[in-house]
Amino acid sequence: MTPTPRLFLDSSVWLAGLGSPWGAAGWVLFLVESGEIEVVSSEQVLEEVRRNIEIKRIPNGARLDTILTRRKPLILQRFKEPELLRWVFLVPPKDCHVLAGAFKSKADALLSFDKDHILLPKVRASFQVPIMSPGEFLAAFHEENKS
Repeated sequence: MTPTPRLFLDSSVWLAGLGSPWGAAGWVLFLVESGEIEVVSSEQVLEEVRRNIEIKRIPNGARLDTILTRRKPLILQRFKEPELLRWVFLVPPKDCHVLAGAFKSKADALLSFDKDHILLPKVRASFQVPIMSPGEFLAAFHEENKS
């Protein structure tokens, strides 16, 4: 049996999963809820998610708190400036907290939909944690867990 994967989700994945439960990100959240994968987050990511739930009126936004209450994921505290500056050579300053979270949490993978800053070949090649879209993760997860 394969160990439970530990994933760090970018806010884009949380928001897409809450807004569209039948899309790839929605299935990732379902796997989190069922305990088949472990999710790790940070205060910065969750603040961004909560802010955007309100601004964009994301349907099923309350599901975030349900997941957090039931699964009790590790939530990293706000990062200090040196922890963020470490990643500025790879991504814009506003996205450094995502790489810092995935790295500090020792995640098995970082999931994101950010094609402009995080899913770039340069970032994927240089970052110590595998970076993938939710669809890429689901394909690999399915392949690894075939009976």
